[in-house]
Amino acid sequence: MIITGTSVYMTRGDTEVLTVSCPAKPFQTGDVVELTIRMSAGYGPSLIHKKVTSFTEEGKALIVFEPQDTNDMQFNTYSYDVQVTYADIGVKTIITPSDFTIGRENTYG
Repeated sequence: MIITGTSVYMTRGDTEVLTVSCPAKPFQTGDVVELTIRMSAGYGPSLIHKKVTSFTEEGKALIVFEPQDTNDMQFNTYSYDVQVTYADIGVKTIITPSDFTIGRENTYG
């Protein structure tokens, strides 16, 4: 996985872990972190939706991608965002719609 700013690149079918944090307000019990990938921002059904409700001791969310999450996806640049529902202050989008690229692999190409 390659992260540049808020853009993410991963190879189709790989196992990856995306670490999400908010240094100003670490995640804690009761918070919910959600990552959603769509064809483009605000368009169509979610292709991948990940929800995290338990966090590291440092208050970070680990979003795990398994091979089956991307195996059937086309090589393309999609749109993703990350939203947090904080138990005490409500909903905040901490990563606004950004590029999420699924790249080619040679093994199964």
